[in-house]
Amino acid sequence: MLRRKPWIVLFCWSVAAGCGPSSGDPSTETVRVADAYAALMLLHEQYRSQDRDRDSLLYHRQVQSLLDSTGFSREEFFAAVERQLRTLESSRLFYERLYTALELRRNKP
Repeated sequence: MLRRKPWIVLFCWSVAAGCGPSSGDPSTETVRVADAYAALMLLHEQYRSQDRDRDSLLYHRQVQSLLDSTGFSREEFFAAVERQLRTLESSRLFYERLYTALELRRNKP
């Protein structure tokens, strides 16, 4: 399930984590994974908004290029996301960093 719809898992964990105060700063890995995840989410949104469903090869190349630029293979990325979702606190820190990364990327001029 995580390989096909990771944002669904992330959403469920974020709802479970709630909006309580954080007990610490995100780790370097959390920041790296959340930033890569945010970039992938925005790429997915862009791809869908352009109705390019027929050109999935281009999309997969762009995903791989983005992962390469962040230093992840697909397997490493999915494993890193899974590690972030293991505990409620790590999920909360991951979600907070992901939200921040999405806001920063969406508000870029």
